[in-house]
Amino acid sequence: MELTAADRDLSVVVPTKCLDKDLQEFHDLLARWTNQIEFPVSKYVRLTVEENKIYRYKHNRLLVNRNGDVIAAYGTYNVGGPSYEDRPVYFLLPQFKNNTAVLLEILRALARRLPELFPDLQKQVWLSSEDFAFSEEKIIDRAIQTRSSEFEEWVTNKQKEKETIRQRFGFIADILTATEAAELPPERRLSQAVKKTLEFLEFQVEDIDAKIRGAIRKEDFWVKDEAFLAITEVSGTANKNPKTKEYNDLLGRMSTIFKRRDLLPDSSQVSGLLILNYDLENHPFARPRLYSGADEEIVEAAKENSIGLLSTVELYRIAVAAKDGLISKEQARSFIKKFGRIAYIPIGATAPSA
Repeated sequence: MELTAADRDLSVVVPTKCLDKDLQEFHDLLARWTNQIEFPVSKYVRLTVEENKIYRYKHNRLLVNRNGDVIAAYGTYNVGGPSYEDRPVYFLLPQFKNNTAVLLEILRALARRLPELFPDLQKQVWLSSEDFAFSEEKIIDRAIQTRSSEFEEWVTNKQKEKETIRQRFGFIADILTATEAAELPPERRLSQAVKKTLEFLEFQVEDIDAKIRGAIRKEDFWVKDEAFLAITEVSGTANKNPKTKEYNDLLGRMSTIFKRRDLLPDSSQVSGLLILNYDLENHPFARPRLYSGADEEIVEAAKENSIGLLSTVELYRIAVAAKDGLISKEQARSFIKKFGRIAYIPIGATAPSA
């Protein structure tokens, strides 16, 4: 057996069908605990076998994802005769919110299935079985089972609601991880996630028309809001801080538009907006400020040249604040229409020092 890295977006766990009624109890037990798995799951379990080789243990799946990757499993004897085939000899489990409770249930199930392994518990096991339960206890057990089923259904429905929310607003989170890599399909690139986020904030976002795109040799887009009109570039890098080339390139494209009156009726109103995703391997809230340190002069130059410098982290903060009703979308747009380094300042908070 070996462990492989699990998908970090895993959220749906599926119990497997049991082919041996003598082992059904263990499948039912883990199925009841799927909603208590601690996400994210970090590893899948994979069995590697050699052809025509007889192994001592048989590997049985308990919980899988939709692709069939194994999240929980157990082993039974593969040799030794029929009396050994229904004897669990190991369990491989993910982390649960209450590991102790899960392990206790497994031990109790083992004690019921293989009482000879727990001679000091034999009396307790049969006394606590349904055969010797009082009628009042059976009523309570049925009530517990009903409530458990209702709760599991409620959790399943809530998980579906979470998936719907993720699908509806996922583009806002995508701006923190996406890049402009050429091998990515257009719909998965950073520029598309940024475009959707700006449109969510009710900016007008348009592709630069063919005439201007030919002149500046770049497929950027316009971001508009009333009198605000910005030629916008989006770029992503794994570097700790983006290169100043991104800023210089945008400045050059703006200069081209200023000089070419035929490209725009009134190019004097054109500003710039540079949106950058960087330091991708680091937690977004631990990333350095955009163009900080040795590149701080870029921030002052951006103010003088009517260019906004916006990290995707700040765009994320602004978009989420608008989504949650902490600010209006108009207020969100007012943040983004500023020049220099753009930062989201919650209402009532003090702006950080430069």
